[in-house]
Formats: sequence, structure tokens, C-alpha cells
Amino acid sequence: MSNAVLNILRLRLASVGVRQSSNGELLLAPADLSGDGWVLLGEYSWRTGFLRLSGPARRARRARSLTAIRRFQLGNNAGKNLLIQVIPCASSLDAEIELSTAPSRLIRNPRSALTIVNQRTVDGIEVSGATNIMAIELNATGADKPTAERIICGSAGKYVFAVYSQGYENSWVWEEIIDIATQQTAKLLAAG
Repeated sequence: MSNAVLNILRLRLASVGVRQSSNGELLLAPADLSGDGWVLLGEYSWRTGFLRLSGPARRARRARSLTAIRRFQLGNNAGKNLLIQVIPCASSLDAEIELSTAPSRLIRNPRSALTIVNQRTVDGIEVSGATNIMAIELNATGADKPTAERIICGSAGKYVFAVYSQGYENSWVWEEIIDIATQQTAKLLAAG
């Protein structure tokens, strides 16, 4: 069984009994995004740290923490998509620890038919109010046009967040993603 299939099964198991809009108040909504026409495609929640043995995962489970995701699309434009993920941890130290392993665990579309042809870390990205910022750019093929994913991960207090942008090459610029990450950080810091 492939890792993608195992991840889907784990996610399904972790979301049994969880209302799918749980923790939605921690995530940006379409009205929060700049530009007109953002559509909410879906939102999902599951128990944080489910089936993981690390100290931060255990503490998040004890705190009954719920990880949440929202997916957006700009109108009918399949060439510009956005996914925001928030992982509440038990403390800011746990958020830092979780973020250190984030790129391998944060959700990427497991059903994607795209093939990654290039991946690079982008230095110098800053998000106001956030710490431990990681920025990653992926280039892929397999769609009708070459695509790019730009991802910003970071921590804001006891939360780990990730903002994923996906679209045709050059449909997203880093400044747009930084702006969204800054808004998401402000929302998390206000939540405490």
C-alpha cells in the first residue's frame, strides 16, 4: 500500500466523530482573502497527533486539539487554488518542535496527478508576527500547463500554520502568499 493511501486512511480514522467545521474559526474565510470571487471548496478537521507517538502529539491529543484545513479556489479558475492548514499544539515550544518536521507531514493533495520536477527552499521570506518561517516552491508537470506550488509554514504562538498556493506557473507571486500568511498569523495570535 502506498504512503498516499496510508495517509488518507490515517486521516479518515483521525476524523471519525469530528464535526468537519471544527476549529473553522481559526482559519481565514473567503471574505478575508484579497480579490473578489474566492470560493470555499471544503473544510476538514481531525484529531491532532492521531497515530503519532511524539511528545507534542501526545500533549495535543490530551488537549483535544483539532487540526483544520480550508480549501479555496478563485472563481471558476482552476489555475489558482489555496489551502490553509492550522495545527493547534499544547504550547509554543510544541509548535516549534512540530514545525521542524512539518514539510514531511503537512497535507499535500494525495490524489494529485502532478509529478514534482523541482523543489527548492526559498530564503528571506518574512511573515509579520510569525516565527520559524519555512518557504518552499515546487514545480510540477502533469496538468495541461506547468504548475507551481508555493508554501509558507510557520508558527504563531501555540499554532503551526501552512499556506499552500497552487496554480499555473506565475499565477501566484510570493507577496500574495505572504499577505495571506500574515492575515492567518494575526487571526491565530488574536485567538491566543
